[in-house]
Amino acid sequence: MRHQFAYSGDRGVATIYNTLTDNRFRRIADDFIDSIAYRVQRNADEQWVGILFDDDDAASIAKMRMDETIAVMAMSAGRKRSPTLPSASRTRRTKGRR
Repeated sequence: MRHQFAYSGDRGVATIYNTLTDNRFRRIADDFIDSIAYRVQRNADEQWVGILFDDDDAASIAKMRMDETIAVMAMSAGRKRSPTLPSASRTRRTKGRR
């Protein structure tokens, strides 16, 4: 995958779009994506974010590896809060008590 784009209105990519545009995560996302020879291009007016290969020589363009794509997706999934699970102390029954 050479280029990945997320649009704010696309179903299923709102979390990715929001992660890449959120100032709290911007530097982390940019630094990670830069470390794998890509760059993040943002257009706030048109509400899209692109992850592009950062090289002008088309012959040297490598594809984004699957693990790199998964890492970008995991970064966005990390923003979602997991449901709160009941603590073990509240769910454990005492022997003889019901």
